[in-house]
Amino acid sequence: MSTIKKIKWNFNPPIAAWWVGWWERMIRMLKDMLRRTLGRKSVNYEELETILCDCEATINFRPLTYVEDNSEGLKPLTPTCFLQSIPSSDTTD
Repeated sequence: MSTIKKIKWNFNPPIAAWWVGWWERMIRMLKDMLRRTLGRKSVNYEELETILCDCEATINFRPLTYVEDNSEGLKPLTPTCFLQSIPSSDTTD
């Protein structure tokens, strides 16, 4: 089927072999969340979609580091900050 539709698969950039570990960690995090949430239950499509959205939110709200803001202290920098517009802070170099 993929040869008929001329689909080319790019699994991992050859110059960035270290990315494999990052992707494996993301997959492991998702599998762990699904195991804890579902166990051995069978769910329908809508329930699975809802659970996957919750897992996505959990992964995207994990703190990467903290950003200091003098008025309110430390705020966590999360992957969601890059996906949504966040106000830029005035920084001096």
